[in-house]
Amino acid sequence: MKHLAFWAMLFAVAHAASASPPARQKTPLRNSRTRAAPSNPAKPVTPKAVEPAWGTWVYLQGDKAVQYRVAKVGQEGETALLKTQFRVEPGNRTACYSDRCEGYVVYLAVIDPDKRSTMAEHHLFFPRGTGAMWVLPEVQRFTAKRTDWGRLYLDDQNLPSLAHTDTPDEHTRIRIFDTSCADDRMAGVETRCSDYKPALSQTIGN
Repeated sequence: MKHLAFWAMLFAVAHAASASPPARQKTPLRNSRTRAAPSNPAKPVTPKAVEPAWGTWVYLQGDKAVQYRVAKVGQEGETALLKTQFRVEPGNRTACYSDRCEGYVVYLAVIDPDKRSTMAEHHLFFPRGTGAMWVLPEVQRFTAKRTDWGRLYLDDQNLPSLAHTDTPDEHTRIRIFDTSCADDRMAGVETRCSDYKPALSQTIGN
């Protein structure tokens, strides 16, 4: 009987082992690369325009409030490249004080200081009270050199100047607008700027 009981128990254990599910085998993970979330591409940075080093404001004509200033924007050998900006001096009512004053008219004949030839002509109107500024579209060229009448050079305000050979301490500013005129525009009064053409005029307003 003891033998029968032993064999019966052994048979039950074997049957139970065959009935239990086999242990799960771990499947190796596939090699996978972690994908980084796409980053937003950096927006191209637009470089800011560099403001030229402008000189001080000077008057186009002493009895009117129209001013200009000059900046050196380049250099080609001994030749400087110049840009010029215009405005009506803020708060200056030298001439435009009457209720009939509508603003200022300006006539410019732009010359090449080297060739002494006219490059362009401009007819401008600055309305009364405007704070707008206007940049001359032409680049003017000025060559520093010695001549029979003196030494040409740019002064510390970027203005073409002449130092006389016989009197080194005497300096003369060269007019870079050989023919120019500024006048206040009065209703019913003819302007003194005879070369100014209203039909060709460009209004410089805010």
